[in-house]
Amino acid sequence: MPSWQKYSVRGKSAYKFRITHPDTKKRSWVRLGVVSKADADEAGNRLDELIEAVKYETDLPPRLVSWLSRLPDQVYERLVTLNLVESRQSTQVPTLEVLLNEYVATKQWKESTRRSRQQTINDLLKYFKPDRAIDRVKVGEAKAFAAWLQKSKPGGRGLAAANARKKIKDSREFFAYARECDYIAKNPFAKISLPPASNPDRLFYVTAEMMDAVFQQIKDPEFRLIVALAYYAGFRTPSEATALCWGDIDWERGQMQIRSPKTAHHANHGIRFCPIFEPLEPYLLAVQSSGGKAEDPVVPMLRTRVNSHLRTQFIRYVEQAGLTPWPRIFQNLRATALTDLADAYPINMVCKWLGNQVQVAMDHYVILRRREYEGPRTGTGGKTS
Repeated sequence: MPSWQKYSVRGKSAYKFRITHPDTKKRSWVRLGVVSKADADEAGNRLDELIEAVKYETDLPPRLVSWLSRLPDQVYERLVTLNLVESRQSTQVPTLEVLLNEYVATKQWKESTRRSRQQTINDLLKYFKPDRAIDRVKVGEAKAFAAWLQKSKPGGRGLAAANARKKIKDSREFFAYARECDYIAKNPFAKISLPPASNPDRLFYVTAEMMDAVFQQIKDPEFRLIVALAYYAGFRTPSEATALCWGDIDWERGQMQIRSPKTAHHANHGIRFCPIFEPLEPYLLAVQSSGGKAEDPVVPMLRTRVNSHLRTQFIRYVEQAGLTPWPRIFQNLRATALTDLADAYPINMVCKWLGNQVQVAMDHYVILRRREYEGPRTGTGGKTS
């Protein structure tokens, strides 16, 4: 590699290299300025790689591209003058906004996935600004963005760990696309630590007495069924209840076919079967009509209702029952269903019915069973209506 020469700048050690252009054979100086000896040694290795790449007209290795991207403009422009690299202004590195729009255009997401990804996109654009060149987003800034997501407002986004985790994974995916397109040499989000997938403090066991009080406040049969599907059969709300059609209800076999958009990419295409537990039956019968078709939705209101309104209305019912709304209002109905079903059936069978991973299910079960509550509910699945 080219050997460096040391010189002094205001009493500090600086380094320069004398290199020979592979085509013109002209010898020229490249001054790094004040840097550490380790940085000077790395520069010698990278300059050697650059000269070899120019000589044999080969692609620049990723570590060389990364090193070039970190060079101060003055040093980089010296390499441009020597015809060893292209000007940074002529390099087609997209801005963050252009990259994200390009990436979205390659996808055919479901509406719920599109909304979720768009929220992450909005956060990235807010934090880094739309006109930020993506090769200027460094690892340290990616870490700062991850911390900002969980930092309390007004200085941060104020997200729970699980939500922040999703957005960091989304960001990692966006920049992985940029890496695949050779826009950047390194994905700044690749090794960012992810917050925990779940927060035990947000798990809550909903007792039968609590749900009895809430059901007394709900007069709409469809809304009662939405809650019952989550509470007795562990439905993901609203996605799985929205997809449920009357053709999925097999009264003769006493089971339901459930289609889950969340696991549609799995080998079973997101389809599973779950018993129609006895406490759930009256809620289904209350909305069943004699002239219904197999393709008709069991809960028509979910085809038109906004998800946030559903949550707001349920919280209102909980408050009207004289209760304090628990965290993750619908998710904890599902967690409670899993917990009680696991009291009555093998955990692997319960996971098959509810579409859970066994380890995640066991974590929830152990945590909730350690909490104080009134005692297991009675009836199939441990619950009564």
